[in-house]
Amino acid sequence: MTKDKKYYKTKKSFLKDYIKGSFQHAEEILKISQKGDDFFIAVKCYRGELKKLTEVVTVFHLKIKEKNNKFIPGLMKPENTGIPVDKCPKTILELLTESESRTARDWRARCWSHYGVFI
Repeated sequence: MTKDKKYYKTKKSFLKDYIKGSFQHAEEILKISQKGDDFFIAVKCYRGELKKLTEVVTVFHLKIKEKNNKFIPGLMKPENTGIPVDKCPKTILELLTESESRTARDWRARCWSHYGVFI
């Protein structure tokens, strides 16, 4: 069965396959959380040519449309490219490791500020 013909019962099951197929550095999906129409996905990644696993956890933002009983992903944005939505669930934020990206750190700070945490 090809991926485009696979039937998904939930958006989260669709997202797991979509992330693994779209992001080559994804080692493990730690958590998927939905807030309104927005999905936030915490992913453990590996880095380097030898694909050595490191404790790098990043977050992706994605919107999904449903059309004719099929899920259609919108633009998937990793946090280091500037996610426009800054209301990431706390359960996702708590999983993230330090980031070298200034853009990711700024985005995380904006998200944490909604919970009264200022970094």
